[in-house]
Amino acid sequence: MMIGRLLHYWLEKGSRIMTLCPGNNPLSFPLLTHLTSNPSLLLNVQRLSAGQEHFFQASSLTTCLQEGGLTIQALRHEITDPGPVKPPSVLAIFPQSVSWTWTEDHPDNYSKEHLLAGRTLLERMLDDPEKRHDRWYNLCSAGTYFDTIQTSRGSSHPTVGFSAGLFYLIACLGRRCWLVMETGVKDPILDATFEGQLLTWEPEHDDQNLVHMSIGYRKHGLIMLYTICGIPIPVSDPSSPAKDSVTGAEGSGPRIRGLTMGSLGRLFRTSVDAPYLSFHSTPLLTAAVEPTAEDAQLRINVVGRFKAIYCTNRVAVNMWAIELLQKLWDLPDCGVHVTWLELLISKEWTFTFA
Repeated sequence: MMIGRLLHYWLEKGSRIMTLCPGNNPLSFPLLTHLTSNPSLLLNVQRLSAGQEHFFQASSLTTCLQEGGLTIQALRHEITDPGPVKPPSVLAIFPQSVSWTWTEDHPDNYSKEHLLAGRTLLERMLDDPEKRHDRWYNLCSAGTYFDTIQTSRGSSHPTVGFSAGLFYLIACLGRRCWLVMETGVKDPILDATFEGQLLTWEPEHDDQNLVHMSIGYRKHGLIMLYTICGIPIPVSDPSSPAKDSVTGAEGSGPRIRGLTMGSLGRLFRTSVDAPYLSFHSTPLLTAAVEPTAEDAQLRINVVGRFKAIYCTNRVAVNMWAIELLQKLWDLPDCGVHVTWLELLISKEWTFTFA
């Protein structure tokens, strides 16, 4: 097939922001065999290329938005097709949903409709047992379906490394924390279960950059748990008060600071030209809230890291993260203490990192 300019850009450059290993990148040249039979996938990678070429700047998004409209039309056709679902069709929805806010002026939409469409196609594909052995099925469902996560233990995945189980656990914890923020209702036993699973999780690989990233995400989960739910006290602990089986967030400060300093220390060990850098945004944001005015150099280093990530993947959400952090760093000086999640909600922002 004739490789157009936008497609060539994706194969050589654009696809790198979604993989941990450029040398084993199924979102690059391996896609070529599927593009002729999956219009939505072809249109989507062209959309991403057109946007990334210009750092997703609003003034230069005409081609990107045109390709996006055509992508949606193609996806609607594929979703309503009564025939067998092709894994690349599901794969087309993944970058479509992840990148939806990258073309917006404000990060206020996480593309729920695309995620629901992707789930519909993936569930239809699950009806065919043979599809479960397809490499594209593994790519589409990693971190989403428990059976895929179980079978991926000990094996490397191009977009999640060896940490599919960890990411699944953090996603479940994220939903738990969101519920606590909405209702104020805590479940000490469930929180202690999450804590135990995070504390016992260990990376099963020797690549130090992957180890640093994975432990950064593990600490991200613990920080989120302790900040929102408090530190669980084992129910069997005879010294714990019967009426209160968690300590409040105000009593978890020293432990959270230790986790954040450890996380930042590990993330900063990865060079800014490493392919892992684009995957650092989430744990970096969580840990970066903690440094105080006395940690001025550490704050400068955090801002520098987010700018480096922005230069790497050209996604503006990294610059919005800097804006959010600077607001969070200023608020304590005014006597206001909020978590980054609370501030994110108050601003009605939704961050979707690459």
